[in-house]
Amino acid sequence: PLTLAEVGVLQDVVRAVVLHAVQAQDLHDGVAEAAEGLRRAALHEHHHRV
Repeated sequence: PLTLAEVGVLQDVVRAVVLHAVQAQDLHDGVAEAAEGLRRAALHEHHHRV
């Protein structure tokens, strides 16, 4: 059986792992959105060249 201190440490570790995963997903989504915006901008400029 785990002690209360060990349970507390495990909760902190799980919380840190989940927070890291969420932050990594947010970063990935932000990069994907930026890349999509750049792709659309490049296409938009391409169609307006004379």
